[in-house]
Amino acid sequence: MNICIILINIHNLAKLLYSNKHYDLVDGSEDKGYFSYFLNFYKKDIAQFFPENYSLTKAERAYIVCCDAAPVGLFTGRMEENGNFEVGVDYAVPKFRDCSIGKFLYPALGEKGGRKSFAGSTAQSMNPI
Repeated sequence: MNICIILINIHNLAKLLYSNKHYDLVDGSEDKGYFSYFLNFYKKDIAQFFPENYSLTKAERAYIVCCDAAPVGLFTGRMEENGNFEVGVDYAVPKFRDCSIGKFLYPALGEKGGRKSFAGSTAQSMNPI
């Protein structure tokens, strides 16, 4: 019985490690149709993680992360005067909280000029560690 469980776990880990997920980064803003829909649909879950930063009016940049054309994440922030990028919301829907979005997102921001245009990044957490 334990051997079957071990084999199933190895199979599931291999699927996670070698997944063929295709991600895209789509520019957005709070007043655009699908961006607004995504925010409203997940607002309770987003507010759990970002209670103070939920207002996106300060965000200069906003992106929707899509996996195989389905929206699965949200990333917003603004440039600070010192050259740092302040992350406002870095959210992933529950099914995609396996760090695969982060592996895609930060290199993709570099391609869009995001990483090249700021010296560092800052983020605040409202959750106890």
